[in-house]
Amino acid sequence: MLRLRWLRILAMKVRLMIKERIYAVVDLETTGPKQDGSDKIIQFSCDFVQSNKIVNHFSTLINPGMPIPAEVKKLTGIKDKDVRYAPYFDEVAGTIYAMLQNTTFVAHNVNFDYSFLSSELERAGYPELELPMMDTVQLTQIIYPTLVSYRLIDVSKYLQLSHIHPHKADSDTKATAELLINLKKRIETFPLILLQRLAKMGDSLIAQTGEFFNEVYLTKKDREEKLPNNLMVVEDIVLKRPKLIDEKISKQEYPETKDEKQNLFSKVLEWRSSQIKMMDDINNDLNEKKSKIYIYDAATGIGKTLGYLMPIAYKATEEKVVISTATTTLQNQLVDKDISILKEVIPFNLNIVNLKGSQHYIDIDKFYQSLSIPQSKKATQIQMTLLVWLMETSTGDMEELNLLSMQDTIFAQIEHHGIRGLNKKSAFYSVDFLKRQEILRRHANIIITNHAYLLSHVDKLGGNDTVLIVDEAQHLNDNLLKENRKTIDFDQIKIISDSLLVKMESQLSFSFRDLVEINFITKAQYTELIRPIQTIDYEIMNLREIFMTYLNSNMNKASDVYVEVPIKPLNLIGMIKANLFIFKKIEKALKNLKRLQNKFSQKYSMAIVTGRLGLDEIQLINDYQKLLNLLLSEMKSWSYLDLNRLEDELETEFIWLTYPYRQENGHLRLNFIMLDGENFLNDKVYQKFSTVLLVGANLAMKETRGYMFRQLDLNGQVKIKKYDNIFDYSKQTRAYILKDTPDITSISKKEYIEYLSHDLEKILLSNNRQTMILFNSLEIIESVYPKLVKKIGSKREILAQGITGSVEKIKKRFMLGEGKILLGAGAFWEGIDLPENNLEMVIVTRLPFQSPDTVLNKARYRKLEKKGINSFYNLALPEAILRLQQGWGRLIRTPKDKGIFVLLDSRIANKNYGEKFISSFPDGVNLKSLKIDDLLKEITSFFDE
Repeated sequence: MLRLRWLRILAMKVRLMIKERIYAVVDLETTGPKQDGSDKIIQFSCDFVQSNKIVNHFSTLINPGMPIPAEVKKLTGIKDKDVRYAPYFDEVAGTIYAMLQNTTFVAHNVNFDYSFLSSELERAGYPELELPMMDTVQLTQIIYPTLVSYRLIDVSKYLQLSHIHPHKADSDTKATAELLINLKKRIETFPLILLQRLAKMGDSLIAQTGEFFNEVYLTKKDREEKLPNNLMVVEDIVLKRPKLIDEKISKQEYPETKDEKQNLFSKVLEWRSSQIKMMDDINNDLNEKKSKIYIYDAATGIGKTLGYLMPIAYKATEEKVVISTATTTLQNQLVDKDISILKEVIPFNLNIVNLKGSQHYIDIDKFYQSLSIPQSKKATQIQMTLLVWLMETSTGDMEELNLLSMQDTIFAQIEHHGIRGLNKKSAFYSVDFLKRQEILRRHANIIITNHAYLLSHVDKLGGNDTVLIVDEAQHLNDNLLKENRKTIDFDQIKIISDSLLVKMESQLSFSFRDLVEINFITKAQYTELIRPIQTIDYEIMNLREIFMTYLNSNMNKASDVYVEVPIKPLNLIGMIKANLFIFKKIEKALKNLKRLQNKFSQKYSMAIVTGRLGLDEIQLINDYQKLLNLLLSEMKSWSYLDLNRLEDELETEFIWLTYPYRQENGHLRLNFIMLDGENFLNDKVYQKFSTVLLVGANLAMKETRGYMFRQLDLNGQVKIKKYDNIFDYSKQTRAYILKDTPDITSISKKEYIEYLSHDLEKILLSNNRQTMILFNSLEIIESVYPKLVKKIGSKREILAQGITGSVEKIKKRFMLGEGKILLGAGAFWEGIDLPENNLEMVIVTRLPFQSPDTVLNKARYRKLEKKGINSFYNLALPEAILRLQQGWGRLIRTPKDKGIFVLLDSRIANKNYGEKFISSFPDGVNLKSLKIDDLLKEITSFFDE
C-alpha cells in the first residue's frame, strides 16, 4: 500500500510539456559500467530546465537486486541499506519513460547515461529511447576552452556551481543543470558571426549537441549587434583586440625604508626578513655595479621570485630587463602568479612580455585556411574550441588550452613556424601573434622567457643597457646542453622523403599531376618542386651506408642491442671531405626546397582566398605541406655538418652514432652535443648584457659548489649572497628512508618494478594524502602506472606524466582535488610550486644518479678524468645531490606547510657517499631509517598530531 502511494506521488511529478524546448538533465549511479544486464542502476535523477531555469526535479534510489560493490559505495556514498526498501527499476521505468518524452536528454558524458538507461528500459519492456541528446562535456570544452579539467566536480568548482555531493545523481544533475544554464548564458554573449560558424560546425558533435549553438544563433540573428570594443573581426574570425602599449614610464625610486615597503606590501605580501634582505641587496648591486655577475642563493620559502622582481621592477624603469627561468612551466607560473602579485604591489605600470619559441603559438592564417578543409569530427571540435579561444587570448600561446594531447593532425596544420614563413598578403599578417610579440618585445620594460629561448636568441635579447636575471640558474647549463644537442636521423629523413614522393607522384589518388592539369602549377614547376626531394631521398641512403660502415667497424662486438659509437670531430671532417660531393648535393637540394616552399605556400594561400581549389586539391596540398614541414624540421640539424663549424668546435663538441640493432626498422642517428658550458656561457651569454644576476637554490652548498661554478662557467672570485630558509623543518616535516628495500643496483628491472609497485601500493593505501612520486625516467612510470591503477585506481585518482597529460595539465589537475597521486619525472623535480594541502607527501623512488653507461656520460666523465678530477665526486655525485634537493624542495613551500618525505633507496644509508646526500639537507631535517610497516604508522601519527 505504501509503495503504491509512493509511486503515485512520483507520477504526479511528471509535468506537461510546453512548446519551448525542455532539457531533461539526467545522471545515473550504477553498480558498474557494463550494459549487458549484469550491472544495475542504483540512483536515477533528473532536473528539467526550461527558459534557463530549473523548473522541476525528480530523483529516486533504485534497488539493484544485488550487493553494491565496495568501490561504488565509497564513490557514491550509497550503501546497501539505503536501497533496501527503494523500488526496483521495473517499478519506476514507466514513470521515467513518460517524463522523458518530448524532452532533450542532457548529461555530462551523455553517451553512457543515455545508452545505459535505454538498455534498462528495453529490459523492462519499454521501447528504446529515441530522444535528441546533448553532451555538456563537449559543450564546456568548446565554451570554456582554457579549463584545466572537464570533470563535473572540477567544472563546478571553477564556475561556482552547486555540487554538494559529487558522484550522487541528485547532486550531479543539479550541478549539470546549472552548468547547462551557465553555458547558454555564456554563448548568448558570443558575437553573432562566431555563433554562426559554431552552428555550422555543430554536426561534428555528439548527437544533437551542436543544436545548442544553432538555437542561440537563430534567436540572435535578426538582432542588431554592436561588437564590444575589446573585440575585432578579421575575415570572419573574432579576435581579441591587441592592447595599446603603455607609454614609457619615468624612472621610479625604489622603496628604501621599512615603512615605504610595508605601505606597498600591506594586504598583498607578508613581511619576510630574508626576502627583504634579498630585495635590498639586489637593488644595491644594480645601482653600484661593482661586478658584472652576482649570485644569490635563496632557500626555499623566502619568496625568491618576488625577492628579485621588486627591485627589478624599479630598475626596469631605466634599463630593459630580461628574466629567464628553466622551463616553460615555470615561465607560465612566474607570469600567472608572481607577476600578478607584483602588479598589485608596485604603484606604476610596466610593459611586460612573455616570450616562447614559435611552435607554442597558433598561426591564425593557417587556422583560417584549415576551416576550408574537410576535417575529422574530433578535429572540427578542436577548431570550434579554438574559435572561442581566439576571442579570448591575448597571446596565441596554445599552452593556454591545457589540451590533453596535441597530436591531432589539425595542430600540424596550424602550428606557427616563425615570422619569416608568414604570408605578407594575408589579412591576418598584421594581427599575427608572433608579430605582436615582436612589437611588445621591442617596447618591453621586462621580458620573461625560458633558458632554451634565451640561449637561442641571446643576440636579440641582449644589449649594453639590458640586465639579465637567470632564475633557477642551476639549470642553465642543462638547458645549454639540451639546446646544443642536435640529431640527424638518416632513416626518418628517408621515410619522410619517400612519403612526399608517393604523395606527389601517386597513380592511385589525387597527385601533383592533377595540379598541373588544372593549371595550378606548370609542368616545369612540378619538376622543380620534386627534384630536390628526389635528391635528398636518394643521397641520404648513400650517406647512411657510409655511416653504418663506420658504426659496424668501430662498435664493441659485445654490444649488439643498442649501439653507441663516438666519432672524433677530425674523423667526421675526414668522412665529409671524402664524400663532399654527396653532402654538397643534399645541401643545395635543402636550400632549394626552402626557397620553393615559401613561393608555393604564398601561391596556395592566394588560391584558398579566391576559392580556386576544390576539396581534393586542398587535401593534397595540405598533406604535402605537412610532410614537407616535417622534412625541413628533421633536417634543421644539417648545418651541424658544416666543415667550418666542425673545425671551430673541435675541443668542445662530442659526436656519436646510435643504432638499435634488436629493434625492427631501427633508425641510424648522428648526434652532436656540447659536453659542458665551460668557456661558453661567459663569452656567449653573460657578456651580451650589462649586468647578470644568477638566482637559485643550493648554489652555495659546499657539497656542490665547485661543480656549480664549473657548470655556470664562473671563476672563484664571484661572491655568493646566501639567504637562509625560514622554515622550522623539525616541526613541519618528517623524512624517512626505507631500510628494508633491496639493493636496487643488483636486481633486474622486472624485480625492481615489482618491488617498487608493491611498496608504493602499501604506502598509498595507508593514507589519503596529496602525494607526488618522483621517478628518474618516464619508462619506469609507464611500467608502474598500470599496476597502481589496478590496485588503487578505484580509490584515488592517479595522474602520470606522459600518460594522463602534459606537465602543465596534470599539475593543475593535481591542485584541484584532495588525495590525488602524481607520478612525475623531469620537470616535477624542479621549481613547481605546490603549497600547503596541494602537496603533503613526496616519495623519491631512487637516488637521482644519471646512468654512467651512456656513451655521452662516459665522455663527460672522461673529460674530467683527463684533468685529474675525480668524475664521480665532482660530477656524478653533485648532480644527484642537487637533483635530490630539488625534489625535497617541492614539499615545504610556506611556513604553514606540513609534509612527509620518503626515499625508497637504502643506498643513502649503506654507501660511503650517502653522508654527502644527508649533509645536504637543511638544518632540522632528520632522516630516519624505518621498515615499511613502521613507516605507515609514522605517516598516520604525523598527520594526526
